[in-house]
Order: sequence, then C-alpha cells, then structure tokens
Amino acid sequence: MKVLLDVEDNQADLFIEMVNDLEYVDVLKMIEGKEKDESVKTLKESFDDIALYKKGELQLRSAQDLLNDL
Repeated sequence: MKVLLDVEDNQADLFIEMVNDLEYVDVLKMIEGKEKDESVKTLKESFDDIALYKKGELQLRSAQDLLNDL
C-alpha cells in the first residue's frame, strides 16, 4: 500500500526518524519545497480526473494512443 502524507516541517525530522525505524515501512521519496507544491498539485489533478472519468464526464486516452504519440 502506498500512502502520501503531509507532515509539518517542524516535525518532519522526528516523523521520518520514527518511520524509518519500522521494519515494514520504506520511505520511497521525500518531497520538499517547490517540488512538493507541484507534486501535490499534479497528484490532486490526477485524482480529480479519475473522479470525472468514473462519473463518465471525462474521456481518457488509451495506453495505445499514448504510445502512438511517442
């Protein structure tokens, strides 16, 4: 399972230290600053697109169409 968390900056070091001590958790990537803002915005847009697709309000491109554009 993948989990995305937003931790307050003043608590981040302690949180990461605690999480890293857990054998069953791997920190895949930490995002900070402007990169965090862009990543969160992009992720939110992706979730919004999925919700619209499920409602039938958005048509998505197939994987084959994406590959054809390459």
